[in-house]
Amino acid sequence: ERIDFSKVNPETLGVSDPRYNRVIEMMLSEGYVTGFHKIPIAGQSYNSYKAINPNITLTGISFLSQNKPSSKAYEILKEIRDWIPGY
Repeated sequence: ERIDFSKVNPETLGVSDPRYNRVIEMMLSEGYVTGFHKIPIAGQSYNSYKAINPNITLTGISFLSQNKPSSKAYEILKEIRDWIPGY
Protein backbone atom coordinates (compact mmCIF):
# COMPACT_ATOMS: atom_id res chain seq x y z
CA GLU A 1 0.00 0.00 0.00
CA ARG A 2 1.03 3.61 -0.49
CA ILE A 3 1.98 5.64 2.54
CA ASP A 4 0.42 9.08 2.88
CA PHE A 5 3.74 10.78 3.52
CA SER A 6 2.10 14.15 4.06
CA LYS A 7 1.35 12.86 7.57
CA VAL A 8 4.93 11.81 8.25
CA ASN A 9 6.80 14.96 9.18
CA PRO A 10 8.61 16.45 12.17
CA GLU A 11 5.48 18.17 13.48
CA THR A 12 3.21 15.12 13.50
CA LEU A 13 6.01 12.97 14.92
CA GLY A 14 6.80 15.54 17.61
CA VAL A 15 10.50 15.88 16.78
CA SER A 16 12.70 18.72 15.58
CA ASP A 17 13.49 19.14 11.90
CA PRO A 18 17.19 18.33 12.41
CA ARG A 19 16.35 15.13 14.31
CA TYR A 20 13.78 14.04 11.71
CA ASN A 21 16.25 14.50 8.85
CA ARG A 22 19.09 12.79 10.68
CA VAL A 23 16.86 9.77 11.36
CA ILE A 24 15.89 9.63 7.67
CA GLU A 25 19.60 9.81 6.81
CA MET A 26 20.41 6.94 9.21
CA MET A 27 17.58 4.79 7.84
CA LEU A 28 18.85 5.40 4.30
CA SER A 29 22.46 4.59 5.20
CA GLU A 30 21.42 1.36 6.95
CA GLY A 31 19.35 0.36 3.91
CA TYR A 32 16.03 0.33 5.78
CA VAL A 33 14.26 2.70 3.37
CA THR A 34 14.61 4.05 -0.16
CA GLY A 35 12.96 6.81 -2.16
CA PHE A 36 14.26 9.98 -0.53
CA HIS A 37 16.11 12.80 -2.26
CA LYS A 38 18.88 14.58 -0.36
CA ILE A 39 18.54 18.37 -0.31
CA PRO A 40 21.69 20.06 1.00
CA ILE A 41 20.92 23.51 2.39
CA ALA A 42 23.70 26.11 2.70
CA GLY A 43 24.46 27.04 6.28
CA GLN A 44 22.62 24.03 7.68
CA SER A 45 24.68 21.42 9.57
CA TYR A 46 22.51 18.56 8.28
CA ASN A 47 20.91 17.52 5.00
CA SER A 48 17.18 17.71 4.46
CA TYR A 49 15.34 14.91 2.68
CA LYS A 50 12.30 14.96 0.43
CA ALA A 51 10.17 11.84 0.06
CA ILE A 52 9.94 11.08 -3.66
CA ASN A 53 8.79 7.46 -3.64
CA PRO A 54 9.43 6.19 -0.10
CA ASN A 55 9.55 2.45 0.44
CA ILE A 56 10.67 0.15 3.20
CA THR A 57 13.24 -2.42 2.13
CA LEU A 58 13.44 -6.11 3.07
CA THR A 59 16.20 -5.10 5.49
CA GLY A 60 13.84 -2.56 7.05
CA ILE A 61 11.05 -5.13 7.37
CA SER A 62 13.46 -7.58 8.97
CA PHE A 63 14.65 -4.90 11.42
CA LEU A 64 11.07 -4.09 12.43
CA SER A 65 10.10 -7.72 12.91
CA GLN A 66 13.18 -8.40 15.04
CA ASN A 67 12.73 -5.28 17.16
CA LYS A 68 9.05 -5.43 18.00
CA PRO A 69 8.47 -5.27 21.74
CA SER A 70 6.70 -8.64 21.58
CA SER A 71 9.67 -10.20 19.77
CA LYS A 72 12.07 -8.80 22.34
CA ALA A 73 9.91 -10.01 25.23
CA TYR A 74 9.70 -13.50 23.71
CA GLU A 75 13.48 -13.68 23.31
CA ILE A 76 14.04 -12.50 26.89
CA LEU A 77 11.56 -15.05 28.27
CA LYS A 78 13.14 -17.78 26.17
CA GLU A 79 16.57 -16.87 27.52
CA ILE A 80 15.31 -16.85 31.11
CA ARG A 81 13.78 -20.30 30.56
CA ASP A 82 17.18 -21.54 29.37
CA TRP A 83 18.75 -20.35 32.63
CA ILE A 84 16.37 -22.46 34.75
CA PRO A 85 17.95 -25.85 35.46
CA GLY A 86 15.90 -28.87 34.38
CA TYR A 87 13.38 -26.89 32.35
